[in-house]
Amino acid sequence: IINMYALQMWGEFGGSGVTIGLVIAIMIFGKREDNKAIATLSLVPGLFNINETVTFGVPMVLNPILGIPFVVAPLITIIIGYVLTVIGFCPVACLTVPWTTPPIVFGFLACGANVMGAVTQAILIVVSTVIYTPFLISYEKYQNKQAAEANFYKFNKIINKGGVPRPLFFKKIFNEYELTLLKKIDIY
Repeated sequence: IINMYALQMWGEFGGSGVTIGLVIAIMIFGKREDNKAIATLSLVPGLFNINETVTFGVPMVLNPILGIPFVVAPLITIIIGYVLTVIGFCPVACLTVPWTTPPIVFGFLACGANVMGAVTQAILIVVSTVIYTPFLISYEKYQNKQAAEANFYKFNKIINKGGVPRPLFFKKIFNEYELTLLKKIDIY
């Protein structure tokens, strides 16, 4: 049951870390424009199992928040693919298929032109998207917090010329939106 084609079909589609799930999660649940731009650029290469644009664009390298699903998603998809093959839902992947074959087509061809191979890969894509989604939401909150802190310190440096913050002065010039951002990141 376990061979190189099965491992490619279950745990390497969309590139290392099954990042096609992250690209889909960003397109569906992402709120930041920078992440959506990276996902848009990464979609077509991701369909051919090339994921450097998302790996280095998000970035996932040395990123503790997205590093967890990068390791966990392939493990879970391999386990689910193995179970689906053992119970007979999916036939054994036994044919050589080029690694750049898009997901779903890869499953169809690797399982001897059996539709259940394609269905299995579609299920695994949904699973990888579900795995990446909570981590993406957490990562975007972290990005927003970093951006708010950077804006606060930049503004503070301009207004106070590097001196001690003056909260009463801030209350007069900040609008309500900026005050809520500062309260969210526990600065003000």
